[in-house]
Amino acid sequence: MGSANACPPPAAEPSSNGAWPKAANAWPSKPTKNSGVQAKHSFPKQRRLRKRKEFLHTQTQGRKLRSGCLVGLITPNPLGFCRLGVTVTKKVCNAVGRNQLRRQLRELFRKHPHTQALSVDLVVIPVPGALKSNLKEDFGRLLGKLRVLA
Repeated sequence: MGSANACPPPAAEPSSNGAWPKAANAWPSKPTKNSGVQAKHSFPKQRRLRKRKEFLHTQTQGRKLRSGCLVGLITPNPLGFCRLGVTVTKKVCNAVGRNQLRRQLRELFRKHPHTQALSVDLVVIPVPGALKSNLKEDFGRLLGKLRVLA
């Protein structure tokens, strides 16, 4: 008697090994490295300073610029594009604030149109109080000074 008020099918039971079966509507898996799917607005590894040696070279050999709450150190590179490194010390704020500053500075760097044409390595160091200041203005002025030098 296939009426609309028929009982639902019985619930799934654990298998012999005690594991429950996977749901049919499980969340899709994250894309893998080799899936070819790259975010449209990403910050690729080649645009970052990643090794201690790269940071130290820029900090020792670089030219120092200051803009508001940010200190920038720059050195020319032969790569044809600008790379960014961010160093935030514990004196600036707690771990949550440091990570927030790093994310904001990377995003400003990624979105700024003038960083595409420069061929330099840039290390940005926020000073205490940077979390409460206007990072966008300070970063824009820092890049303006950078363009004049480059």
